This record gives sequence, structure tokens and C-alpha cells, in this order.
Amino acid sequence: MKMLPIDIVSKVPERFCIGQTVGVTARLVFTKINRRMFRRGIIKGIYDHHVLVQFNKYCESFSYLDIALGRVKVDGLKTA
Repeated sequence: MKMLPIDIVSKVPERFCIGQTVGVTARLVFTKINRRMFRRGIIKGIYDHHVLVQFNKYCESFSYLDIALGRVKVDGLKTA
């Protein structure tokens, strides 16, 4: 596993604000196909270890460590 400095992971929540529209590129959890998919959502919560993104009918949380390692790519599209 790749080691990251603590300051990189601690700066991840500073990129987000509640109500911000984001684009999420992540592997789908509930499918058997191992592919990445782009989805657009709205940030509903920023917590100690994860961020909560609401898509059309469901919410999904992504940990700051996964975002910092590049497993999940979260890009801000529009600010609140």
C-alpha cells in the first residue's frame, strides 16, 4: 500500500462544501463489472473521516483516504 503524508489526507475535506455539485468517478459497488463510472451528485455532509454525496435516489459515502489514494476521484463542478 502506498504511504501518504498525513497533510495530504488532512487537506482533502478543505476542497468540499455542503451543497456543492461534484462529479464522482468510482468503481460501482453493486455490479459484477469492474469498471469506473462517472456520476454527478451533491455533497450532503462532510464528516471526520468521510464525505457524503447524494446521487439521484441514494447517498454514498467516500473516505478521505480513498480520495487521497486515487481510488475515488471527486471533482468539484459547481460551488454552492
